[in-house]
Amino acid sequence: MRFSDCHPLVNLAWFLAVGGISVFYMNPLTSFFTLIAACVMQSRLGKGRLFTLLVPMMIVTAIVNPLFSHKGVTILAYFPSGNPLTLESIVYGVSAAVMLGAAMMLCVVFSKIFTVDKLHYFIGRILPSLAIILSMILRFVPRFVSHIGDAYRARCTLLGTPKNKRTKIKYGAAAVSASMTWALENSLDVADSMKSRGWGLPNRTSFTRYRFEDRDRDALTAILVMSAYFISGIAYGALEFRFYPTIQFSEVTPFGVSCFIVYAFLCSFPLLMEVRHGKIKN
Repeated sequence: MRFSDCHPLVNLAWFLAVGGISVFYMNPLTSFFTLIAACVMQSRLGKGRLFTLLVPMMIVTAIVNPLFSHKGVTILAYFPSGNPLTLESIVYGVSAAVMLGAAMMLCVVFSKIFTVDKLHYFIGRILPSLAIILSMILRFVPRFVSHIGDAYRARCTLLGTPKNKRTKIKYGAAAVSASMTWALENSLDVADSMKSRGWGLPNRTSFTRYRFEDRDRDALTAILVMSAYFISGIAYGALEFRFYPTIQFSEVTPFGVSCFIVYAFLCSFPLLMEVRHGKIKN
């Protein structure tokens, strides 16, 4: 079973666990694990320009912190202004950049895995009106933009390609006006269709294609157990890490090492499911 095919509750639990730990517990090692896992998942879901935009942003974030933050006792050099360049500020800047990159990559992966259907599954039972509005908006906006393009191209076909900016603006305004009329008529048709199908009647049922099966239960249990194990390491002080005034981390113990190993497995949990699915499929 692929991770994207799991029950929405399993997907949400993994994103909350990994995202919450990587954001609220700032540790270079956990942020690194999260970033690597999110980048690999993004590359498997579909390549884009995100990597080319993410790397410069992380570099800028890592450079800006030492320029403005001069905390720390390990002085490496001095700026022309006389402010010190400290090792602690450099490490903190790099850690913050990695954490920011991991958070952004998780958001991108979340948008690809947690589809509108899964969002509707959670909101529909609690706030059905809000769910139907969100689903209609997410469906309507692309159609409205596409209709504007169709109307603009149709006008160009009938009247010829515009020769100047004034004519382009005139064509565009006419296309928007025609699309607005289409949108109003379409909304009336949708309202009549929903009314005829019984929308708003009491004791109505809602369809969902998601069923919480035994494999979903096992996956959710594994995510919760690994998350609880790592959080217990934080609670017992086995994973302490401090940036200022000096870089200091807790004593290396078997329990602390095992917590990081468990977190690495938690981050790579969707990838392990993908690999297992590929082996079974083959």
